[in-house]
Amino acid sequence: MLAALLLLAAPSLAGPPAICWPVEIGEAKSLPWGDSGFEPDASYDRARVVKDTLALLGSDTPVLVRMETLRRAALYVAEDRARRDALLTALMKRVLEAEAIDQPDALAWFDAGYAAGCFAQLGEGHDLDGYLWVKKAIELRADPAMELAGAVLTLMGDHPHHGNWKGHVERAHAGAGTLLQTNLKLFAERAAPLVKYFEERAKRQEGGK
Repeated sequence: MLAALLLLAAPSLAGPPAICWPVEIGEAKSLPWGDSGFEPDASYDRARVVKDTLALLGSDTPVLVRMETLRRAALYVAEDRARRDALLTALMKRVLEAEAIDQPDALAWFDAGYAAGCFAQLGEGHDLDGYLWVKKAIELRADPAMELAGAVLTLMGDHPHHGNWKGHVERAHAGAGTLLQTNLKLFAERAAPLVKYFEERAKRQEGGK
């Protein structure tokens, strides 16, 4: 399933955005990767994914880097239920520990939510709506890059909050920074055919009633 997904996405970028659309992070450090956005590093020990991901998601790690790191992590553990569960559990633990001392952590909410959103777009949703956790993060910390993440998670036409993606994009444009603007431009280019597809599908469904 994963191989077919990436083969579809590589030429057209038409696959699930959180999984198939690499985030531009410049020279920032993330999980080891191959030569393209769709090529994991074959030599990487996937047993290290949870430990390495948590180490990379420090308090000073930019949101765009968090998005790409979690995308890579999701792809590395996509076909390993035990490691998927371990990653989500570790990320949710950060949320609960912060809440327990009455110091809600926006980045912890974001990481857990975005990871769950990635797994949902892989078809491994764990019955969790990660988007709502990302919204919680945005409530705690206004961040244009988080707004972009909200758009990435809701762009798919079958998402229950699909109608929110345009608002997220608008708010993301309020942010400065070359990397964010680069990613917003890429999002617009990649989203156009996907939005067209969902609009046409909705019309066909409406016509069939």
